Amino acid sequence: MRPGTNSPCRAGGGVRHDFNDIHADTVEQLVDPSSGQTAQTTSTGHYRASFDTFDLHAAVDDDLDAKTRLSANVGYFTFDAAQPLTALYRSSVTTGVLAQDYDTTGDIGSNGTAAYGSASYRREFAGDDHNLVVNLSYSDFTNTNTNRETLSYSLPVQPNLFQNLDSTTDSTSAELKAEYKAPMPGQGRLDTGYDLEFDRNTLDHEGQLGVDPGSASGQPGLSDRFRADQIINALFVTYQQPIGRFDIQPGLRLESWTLDTDQLLIDAKTTKAYLDAYLHLGYKLDDKTQLTLSYSRRVQRPSLDQLDPFRVYYSPLSFTQGDLSLKPSITDSYEAGYEYTEKSNDYLLTLYYRDHHDVATSLSENLGGGAVLTTQADIGEQRDAGGEAVVSQQLAKTLTLKLTGDLFWSQLSNPDPGLAAYRSGVVEQGHGTLNWDITKNDFLQFGVYVNGRQITAQGATAGYTYLDIGYRHKFTDRLAMEVVVLDPTNSYRMNTTLNAPGLSQASHIDYRLQAVSVGFTYALGGAAKGGGKDFNFGGGHAGH
Repeated sequence: MRPGTNSPCRAGGGVRHDFNDIHADTVEQLVDPSSGQTAQTTSTGHYRASFDTFDLHAAVDDDLDAKTRLSANVGYFTFDAAQPLTALYRSSVTTGVLAQDYDTTGDIGSNGTAAYGSASYRREFAGDDHNLVVNLSYSDFTNTNTNRETLSYSLPVQPNLFQNLDSTTDSTSAELKAEYKAPMPGQGRLDTGYDLEFDRNTLDHEGQLGVDPGSASGQPGLSDRFRADQIINALFVTYQQPIGRFDIQPGLRLESWTLDTDQLLIDAKTTKAYLDAYLHLGYKLDDKTQLTLSYSRRVQRPSLDQLDPFRVYYSPLSFTQGDLSLKPSITDSYEAGYEYTEKSNDYLLTLYYRDHHDVATSLSENLGGGAVLTTQADIGEQRDAGGEAVVSQQLAKTLTLKLTGDLFWSQLSNPDPGLAAYRSGVVEQGHGTLNWDITKNDFLQFGVYVNGRQITAQGATAGYTYLDIGYRHKFTDRLAMEVVVLDPTNSYRMNTTLNAPGLSQASHIDYRLQAVSVGFTYALGGAAKGGGKDFNFGGGHAGH
């Protein structure tokens, strides 16, 4: 670091338009719990969706002296989605509570904004990787979903139903983190610090019903406000100590979690303490090969939607509801690994066993009259045991292949007391990228994603495979263009099955998510920093 000589400002932005043509089909076998009537229903839907995004971001570094750096970044993101739809619902019976035939037309929309920023202070001290970093970050995200639909009934004979539904989520988060790293005697290393996080989330629902837009009026059972604030205080420490060929690295994270919720007449406040633990053992067979053993305990907290106890109305036959009593899920993970590294080639094989406690998941319930309620519930335990292989291979001077494969056995607690205590199955997952440095200014990447059949608490999700492509051209050290092609083979499909008391369901969704986006990045005040070549295809999910 040299004061006054290294203060690059980097900025960028982009505009993106995506579209898709979604077809969805669902077949249900229903038994009405009151009358005992049985029926088969079919739902088909066609959605022509468009998705527009705009983002701006900037970052700056300033070296106050040879050992002190200040950094800051800000960003702003907006999105607007429109989804006109046509759908129909048909029943196999013509009389009784399950006799319902209607057509649906309307629009589903979603729009929102996100603003974020962070500032950090970094101070270097004498010794290798000896520093103090203090980081303050803030973000605010708002999202509004709209539903304007008309249900035209042919059976039973009754007036049309118009519904005007809005739901708005507002999430604000602030975090202060201080981390100190220092070399210790005997080539040891210390990493310790403090982390404070505050999150405020509100979820508003409003609904109007009528026979047409002019007659629609507010309904008390459709409006609600749910607020959830959480504060997390955490102290963490990790110590690494090599002893001959061995490397020992224990770690602890002690945190206090306070959740304060407010939902009209229901208030609740919970404070709990958790201890995350980590232990890593390594043994070097030679300069290229290492064996590892590790244990970790992690906590995953329920989301706002999972906690909201309000019964949310989507249509006369579809509702969702959360559960305030949900507890954070705790995962104990045990791993054994083999690592081999030679020049630009890396090979990693990991065997693991993971024990998940207090697992929260979605469950469907037959309410009668064809209506289905999706709830959130703690089903108990989930166990995963399997292996993961990672290969990074330099095929040629300009070609690099990266492959990740995961094969594991999964067991879930069965929420239906009338069936076996557990459900289990074998899951395959994989991801591969081929990177090609065509020239020093041109880079091409192919990404393939494979997901096998996975069991759920009440059914299963079928496997799918899809491809993404990314191309980057650097015009200058400051200006670059990116072209991203999502799912060009139109292979992304979603097939699910579900079985619950009085309810059997099979769904097929054809997303047709092919999209092409073009973006430009320009660095102000200096050459753009290297940030890795890999494209962000949407969190490894191709933006789906």
